[in-house]
Amino acid sequence: MRRANEAGRVDVVLACVAQAERTGLVLRDLRVVREVMWGAHLRAVRAAWAEDETRKALAQAEAVVLQLESPNHVGKIRLGAQDPRVRPEIIGVLLELAAARAANHTGRKDVEGKVEQYAARLMATWQHASFEDFGRQDEAQTEVATEAETGAEMEAETKASTTGRNWVVANYELQIWAPVFKGMRLASLVLNPKTELAGQLESRLSSLETYLRQAADVVEESVTESKSRRGLDWWRALQSSYV
Repeated sequence: MRRANEAGRVDVVLACVAQAERTGLVLRDLRVVREVMWGAHLRAVRAAWAEDETRKALAQAEAVVLQLESPNHVGKIRLGAQDPRVRPEIIGVLLELAAARAANHTGRKDVEGKVEQYAARLMATWQHASFEDFGRQDEAQTEVATEAETGAEMEAETKASTTGRNWVVANYELQIWAPVFKGMRLASLVLNPKTELAGQLESRLSSLETYLRQAADVVEESVTESKSRRGLDWWRALQSSYV
């Protein structure tokens, strides 16, 4: 799935999701849903947030979230805090794409009301946001991050950094939370700053940015410039462009 995303074939991933009974690609594992949503995000990024591609990327992300309600995926099953439908890093991708459309292509007007809709939904699920402690050596966390970020070929590189903090986990955190940060930041440009919702976004942006900067520091301390990492690369790209 990651290779399909990297190759720009989000359509192939979505086709497999739509035929879950045959393909076995079930949207029940949070790591899988994160990767599928990352693919939609990548589509807009690679098109430099061009209007048509951003619109299509948002439609794809919305289709993924809609598929979660299918009995072939999550349906009526309740997965608690790990349910993708209540995870802010999933909803945050929807906000990112909707806010990018509004900020870049509709004069910072929330024409369809989706920025407010997804921002409100994000804040309603923020209680489920979980952030890792980079100072802790946690085998289970490292295994999850390694599988999602690097694949089996990178197993040898899952060791902690020289500071005792795990760069693999930090890099994965950058990957899943940087799009959320961008979505919140763009939404703050679109929404009425005097509203309660805008205030909630702003109050969480600062702490999220601090967390992501710490994660970036961990990765930069441990990874040479010759090695590309999705999370760190995306965070760096995010810093170079406000919108």
